[in-house]
Amino acid sequence: MNIVARLIILSNLILLPLLLQGQAQNNSIFSRFGIGDLYPQVFSSTAGMGFAASGYYSESQTNTLNPASYGYLKKTSFDLGLSAKYYDLSTDNSNYRNWTGGFDYMSIAFPLFNSINRTLSPIERKYNLGMCFSLQQYSKVGYNLTTTETIEGVGQIERNYTGYGGTTKLLWGNSFQYDGFSAGVNLGYIFGRINYEKNIFYVDYLNPFNNIFTTAYSIRGFQVDGGLMYSHILNKKALDEDKLIPKNILTAGLHYSSNSNANTSETSSEFTFLNATNTSDIIDTLTFVQDSAGMMTIPGTIGFGLSYKAGNKWGASVAYSTSPWSSYTNDVDPRSLSDINSFNVGFYYVPKYNSITNFLSRINYKAGFYTRTEPSSFNGNQVSNMGVTFGLGMPFIYQRKSSIADINIALGRKMASEVLVENYMELRFGFSFNDDEWFLKRKYN
Repeated sequence: MNIVARLIILSNLILLPLLLQGQAQNNSIFSRFGIGDLYPQVFSSTAGMGFAASGYYSESQTNTLNPASYGYLKKTSFDLGLSAKYYDLSTDNSNYRNWTGGFDYMSIAFPLFNSINRTLSPIERKYNLGMCFSLQQYSKVGYNLTTTETIEGVGQIERNYTGYGGTTKLLWGNSFQYDGFSAGVNLGYIFGRINYEKNIFYVDYLNPFNNIFTTAYSIRGFQVDGGLMYSHILNKKALDEDKLIPKNILTAGLHYSSNSNANTSETSSEFTFLNATNTSDIIDTLTFVQDSAGMMTIPGTIGFGLSYKAGNKWGASVAYSTSPWSSYTNDVDPRSLSDINSFNVGFYYVPKYNSITNFLSRINYKAGFYTRTEPSSFNGNQVSNMGVTFGLGMPFIYQRKSSIADINIALGRKMASEVLVENYMELRFGFSFNDDEWFLKRKYN
């Protein structure tokens, strides 16, 4: 692996704890439910294609959504992803705008047989093995909202709701590919911490005792992902006559994630708080519970998709997935949630991938569309989420190694009703550093 990739890996291993602890928080009321806003478990290579990754594979970039894709890798790929989001949240009486962002994923995936050795070997191997290690965001909680109301006999009451935290997924994946068929499995570990706080202020009283409620709980659980893929070369007869023409490949993919029966550990408290004039703060603890053990069920996902590649010129991908979040349970914060259904479609085009003089001709231009239902509901209306994506996959070469930088943008809207709408813009930055010398068996005369 070249020196630039090594330095980036080292710097991110050093900075990773800071990234996980110090990410900017969003202000999305939708993240209050379940374990927060769920991250799409795809990398930047497909984010610009409407996140349609169920049946998509790349020989030089990682797709952890379907672990069967590792079997098609021909190069070692170190992937790093960051994102930034601008949102405009409108409610019936308030409007919130802000930027947020942070770490998305870091991954390294590689074939266990070197592609250079395979090309030079007189023995043709029809199988391949791939492996992946990845750390990626799974969900995120972040909101700070205030409401006011007037109650007869009590006066004006101000309620402040805050939440922050989220979950991360660490996984180890393996894949076996044979003659177009590929099967893979990820062993994942989901962990994190979520914090909630509710404050009640009695505005019309001079020196009131205000109420503070806090709940914080950690999450730890395992999840297993499985995947299948089959790739079929549509122009095989033409390739038998001329092996230099591009391959036209149709790929079907299926992936499944099991439920995660996670352990939780809760600490909760209730205080009254007096901040009177000319006196010190007075705090009275009403209840305090520490490290109360519980259980949580995080629902799995099943999805399938198709992709088509016309050589190195263009390609398209379509995917559908469903997740039964109506079966979600949480001893700490019981909620009634709804199932997620997602449809994604995407397209990419490369004017001339092997152009030497024109960089713009080598860029991978992407576009896509997605629509999904979210697990949260308001006043009986399930939240919908839809948007369009655009992306650029820009190749660059260092020390004769070809790598890719991805820039993607998603323009979308979350909506529960006409009076609860979030318009957002997400920018995603991904870097894939490739190396084809891992497991290279060198020969000397």
